[in-house]
Amino acid sequence: MLAVILVVAATLRLTNLGAGLWYDEVVTLVEFVRLTTIDLLTTYTTPNNHILFTLAAKGSVAAIGETAAALRLPAVLCGIASIAAIWLLGRHVTAPGEATLAAPQAAVSYHHVWFSQNARGYTGLLLCVLLATWLFIRGLQRPERASWVAYGAVIAAALYIHLSAAFTFAAHGLVYLVMYTRRRLAPPTTDDRHPGAATLRPLAGIAFAAALAAAVYAPLLPQLLETFSAQRSDAVKVTEWTNPLWTAAELIRGLGGGPLSWGAALIGGVIAAVGLASYMRRDVVLTTLMLLPVPVTLAALIATSFHVWPRYFFVAAGFALLIFARGLMVTARAIGQRLRAPRAAPAVAAIGALAALAMMLPKNYALPKQDYAGARDWVMTSSGPGDAVLTVGMASYCYQNLFAPGWTPIDSLEDLDVARQGHDRVWLVYSFPTVLQTSHPQLYERLDAEFERVAEFPGTLADGTIFVCRSR
Repeated sequence: MLAVILVVAATLRLTNLGAGLWYDEVVTLVEFVRLTTIDLLTTYTTPNNHILFTLAAKGSVAAIGETAAALRLPAVLCGIASIAAIWLLGRHVTAPGEATLAAPQAAVSYHHVWFSQNARGYTGLLLCVLLATWLFIRGLQRPERASWVAYGAVIAAALYIHLSAAFTFAAHGLVYLVMYTRRRLAPPTTDDRHPGAATLRPLAGIAFAAALAAAVYAPLLPQLLETFSAQRSDAVKVTEWTNPLWTAAELIRGLGGGPLSWGAALIGGVIAAVGLASYMRRDVVLTTLMLLPVPVTLAALIATSFHVWPRYFFVAAGFALLIFARGLMVTARAIGQRLRAPRAAPAVAAIGALAALAMMLPKNYALPKQDYAGARDWVMTSSGPGDAVLTVGMASYCYQNLFAPGWTPIDSLEDLDVARQGHDRVWLVYSFPTVLQTSHPQLYERLDAEFERVAEFPGTLADGTIFVCRSR
């Protein structure tokens, strides 16, 4: 069954893998993948460098060629492996049927497919977090040294992919600290399900992870501190993106938008609440391990004034699917008892949930994440030989470094005036209007007054539509 699920998952993730790159993927390619290996391992000019993922992507590009599919292949492989990790963790903490249901839900999930086709380290991070949680629980139940050595290595790998793994790492440390303290104050008198919490081996695993992470980041520490300091003070802050409610709404809009998505989210939320309550009654420690990384991540992002983007919470996707699977089975069995169909109801519910998730997938293949190439080709066909083509904002980076190096980037009203001289007609291409309005408000107003929007090239990325304007 797991083999069939993984084959389906691989097929869905390899389909249309070569669609156009979006902004962050372009930065990954240009700034890091094209570096030498030594430079890649010692360069941290932006948090965009998910180092372990970037190293894998560099190897993939070297073997296959510099294509979008090659750049994304490590994310695909980690995405497929993370489905097996969901199944592995599920078999350890819940009934086999629920684990087997959570895995195909991940296989056909729109968000999981989207991130698996994203040349970033988030599916690798998901894989490591799932494995680390499984090892943490296993180490608490059977305090073997090998489990904690493996735990330290997996957490270090997660941190080398993305430093946000520290939030999960911190959550695990808090759980262990509370359990260890409680046992010292009041040793358990009944059957002990977590004898490892009474030992120092979990602390040794945590220390091993911290030591490994410190070793691999040591060459990058000065750059890392400088980068995060600049990111916090100099980066453009979009107020809307710092609101957790926007994050939740964006996840729902990713399902397709409209009342149907909000209705599905409401029903899914109720089912997840049932599953969460069931997990809480059975094992508080497990439930805390699944839940705590989310508020820890949210609190850290708000405290440091970072944008609260949905991608920072993708690591909780495996836990969310396990909780949903539990809620679906509990609800279906309750309904089945009333309808006198105790065996049929869970099967029908599982098939219905998979069908509902699969219905959202076509959107992922209908559009690229961002259509820079489509906008470029349309402008090249529509413009005349004497026309000027300008870019502004985040679109300038992508066109200047990859899609259309000959186009002229502008960054101010003065740049616009200079670029328009000697041209009767001027084309201007931009993306991420929310960021453009925040970073260049006067320029955005000028564009609105003196240019007309003549074409739009949407993608699956929120606010990532490419807009083409022409001078009036």
